[in-house]
Amino acid sequence: METARARAGFFTAVDAQAHHISPQLLRYRTGKGWIQRELRGVYRFVSASPTEHDELIALWLWSGEEAVFSHVTALFLHDLSDALPARVHMTVPPSWRYARFAKPDHVVLHADALDDSDVQWLGHVPITSPARTIADCIAAHVDGAWVEHAIHQARRRKLISPTVAGRLHRALEWAHPTDALELPLAVVARVEELVRVPAKPGARLVAASRRQNR
Repeated sequence: METARARAGFFTAVDAQAHHISPQLLRYRTGKGWIQRELRGVYRFVSASPTEHDELIALWLWSGEEAVFSHVTALFLHDLSDALPARVHMTVPPSWRYARFAKPDHVVLHADALDDSDVQWLGHVPITSPARTIADCIAAHVDGAWVEHAIHQARRRKLISPTVAGRLHRALEWAHPTDALELPLAVVARVEELVRVPAKPGARLVAASRRQNR
């Protein structure tokens, strides 16, 4: 299938139906070892070469191609953190209702609206941009040392501008005096206000859009 080739050999049960592959034939080919089931409703051709993001591709297809990898997962994917997250964080639209099957235990879902400028692609999967990723981590009260390192690395690699780096630093200082596990809504709103900047042509900056979509 062309769809599977474009996704490193992955496809869904819906894709199979669209190519007139019945559930019985799908089970037969899986039983023969030609196809492997990665998640319920998500499959992969065994002959396809593995990629470093196979798990993420499967999870993205499970979400109906609506989720974006975010928070500490995106921080790691941007190489802004050395720590491999124990769970996979994904942001889905507030109206998301796609999942027909149970959420994998190691997945954390965040409901939020993302602008097109909030998202970029890493191979076959979408992830939040560096600025949006760091802003989300601040709002989620991720360890301050991790966030400080991420801001420094993003600035050094020119993934964010000096202006946004400064705003993120101020947001981090403002957000982290509290020891609470979850930030109050007022703190989240303040973080978003601090990192919001006017869009510039070609800029990779992201304005957090939670307040606009609440």
